[in-house]
Amino acid sequence: DAVGDVASAAFASIGGSAVKGAASEEFGKWVGDFQKSVDTFIIVSVLSFVVGLVFLVVLRFTIGICVWIAVGMTVLLFFFGGAFLFVLSGQCQGSTVLETGRQVVVAVAVTASHKAKNAVSGKQAPSEAMNPALNGSDYRGAQRRTRTGRICQEWDTQESMPGYNSTYYPSSGLMEGMCRNPYNLTTDANNAKTIWCVTSNMNLPWEECIPIGVIQPNCAHGYEIGGQSMRDALFYMSFVVWALGLIWIIVICCFVSRIRLAIALNKVAAVFLASNPTILLVPIVQGIVSTVWILIWFFGVSFLLSQVPANYTPQGYFATYAEAHGTSGSCAFWEFGDKCNGTPGVCTDKWPTGFVWKDSNCLIEDGVAKCYRCAPPRYVLDWRFAVSFFV
Repeated sequence: DAVGDVASAAFASIGGSAVKGAASEEFGKWVGDFQKSVDTFIIVSVLSFVVGLVFLVVLRFTIGICVWIAVGMTVLLFFFGGAFLFVLSGQCQGSTVLETGRQVVVAVAVTASHKAKNAVSGKQAPSEAMNPALNGSDYRGAQRRTRTGRICQEWDTQESMPGYNSTYYPSSGLMEGMCRNPYNLTTDANNAKTIWCVTSNMNLPWEECIPIGVIQPNCAHGYEIGGQSMRDALFYMSFVVWALGLIWIIVICCFVSRIRLAIALNKVAAVFLASNPTILLVPIVQGIVSTVWILIWFFGVSFLLSQVPANYTPQGYFATYAEAHGTSGSCAFWEFGDKCNGTPGVCTDKWPTGFVWKDSNCLIEDGVAKCYRCAPPRYVLDWRFAVSFFV
């Protein structure tokens, strides 16, 4: 137990010292890294300024298009945000968001097209009812597309699956290219789990269908989001997002005149800029002066920080590492308190601190070898650094 306590205390002390040392040198490393990458900083600054200036000039002449595109993108953001939540609420296990989204788009498009055609023609739409217990064998609806939007072939003329037509299945309602689930109880060993049809794709001869009007079909193998409450929350949240989008559209319509006024003002500014091109020199000069000033200031500050006074670091020799560096507290790096402070050494009694190094040429005094010495820190924050902000 005693050995374990000593070992744990040693490891905790080492961890605390490492974190403390790393934190004290972090600022100096930042300064050094900046000095090494100053050429990259200058190139990026110039290129950023050029790109920004070109964008500013182009924006002056295309402000109307850019504004209305931005407004339209905000509206689309609400639309697609709600659609994403709606798709997630009905995503089946094993299906991706894109696959489920495609099915939802196809279901909505087919339903809307079917309703519109019936409204124009005045025809009575057939029932889309389907008994799940019968796996859709009783379905006599008008669905002509698969769940991914593929067009169904006519049962009596298709050649991909010649065994499925009205001759072999006279009671299954195989008329034209309607989705069905033909099944003969006496001759067929297997039947599909829902309605389907024959496609014109050779790599996918048949595919399942969804009745018209069903936007989110039930998932036989479960949902990607298991909790019903979470699916309901996503479902209703999608309509909240769409409602906010509708409110945003109303706000935009109310402020159309203001938006047009802002566009007109920018166009007037563009005309003024074209007649007075020398004004472009103002931001150029401002950018150059600002960049040069920042560089000069940073180099000046870096120089001041690196000038450690001669009397800041002790110059003597010390017999032990503990005398030079001090002793660390017996706490881990996540613990705090007076017991965790430890005792600073001669080299670490002020901040920022340097480090302790062992000289090969030791100083012998009274028969005691003193080999440990203090190294200066990489920087010092004193009154000169404060003055640099105002000079």
